[in-house]
Amino acid sequence: MNREQRFFETGFKYIIFGVVSLNMMSLIILFYPIIDYQMYCLNVDQYTLVEATVLEKREKTLIYGKSRPAVAVTEIQVAINRNGTTQYKTMYTYPEKEVSDNITVAVLGNTVRRCIPYEFTDGDVVYLIGYILITFVFLASYWIGRKIEKVNEKLETQEINYTIVNDDIDDYMNLENKKKRVMELMAMCSISFENASADKMEIEKQLECSVDMHFIWCLEQFHGSSFRSLIFPFAPKKEEFSWIDVTKTFREQGMPKDCYAISYKDNTLLCCSASDKRIFAYSRYVGITNTKYFDIYDYIIECLEKEINILEMKNKS
Repeated sequence: MNREQRFFETGFKYIIFGVVSLNMMSLIILFYPIIDYQMYCLNVDQYTLVEATVLEKREKTLIYGKSRPAVAVTEIQVAINRNGTTQYKTMYTYPEKEVSDNITVAVLGNTVRRCIPYEFTDGDVVYLIGYILITFVFLASYWIGRKIEKVNEKLETQEINYTIVNDDIDDYMNLENKKKRVMELMAMCSISFENASADKMEIEKQLECSVDMHFIWCLEQFHGSSFRSLIFPFAPKKEEFSWIDVTKTFREQGMPKDCYAISYKDNTLLCCSASDKRIFAYSRYVGITNTKYFDIYDYIIECLEKEINILEMKNKS
């Protein structure tokens, strides 16, 4: 999901939340006279019924809209005549009454409640249906949007997985083609193909780190008197490179524990890691640096092709 999609989704959620919240507030205001009357009915014996007169009526805005109030409540000021005294109260539960109307209210201490049932007007019914429909539409839109989002996420995941699988296949085929090229160059250099099998677990035990499978294949083809040493192209001709011993020596000098040496030429140590196909160079002063070799086959192919060029030059001379 890109940035624009996230922005749209977040904005849509806020809009739905806002509309549903406004509708809920409006529904509470619409039902407030009924709720207030039910509160009176729960303790009807404790209330005293007294007469009151509506002095003022007005619409109190709770949330402002663009051209009209988004949420408003009908507020009336009443004068309550009780025990020869007049009390003035603000009420929100007699929206149907007008100024100068006489009403009966229920009084308990400082609490004043509606004491007659409230009947919905035609306008109230229209508002109620409208609020319910609007809430339903927005909630349904949000539910459908979430379903679509989940489907899109699933499709994106499948597409990503498909891409990863394709990349893995392409990478595997590329390495297999390089391996075939190495075998062709070995034949041209009169290097016999070995059927030896290196014990990967034993080698990893000696190194105390994981070893890349492609290196194991190369070790089986270019090992010296044992799998603890490598010959050309990892070492000069007629020499052996004790790669395990050299690895342990350079680790004492700071080489990372997950790296292992494969060649030491021209005062440069080349090393590999099971976590990365690339070949790196290591120096006590610089540390690990990249090389031009994307994998171990690139290194072998370059060395063997150089050897073939040398042989061809000798034959021509």
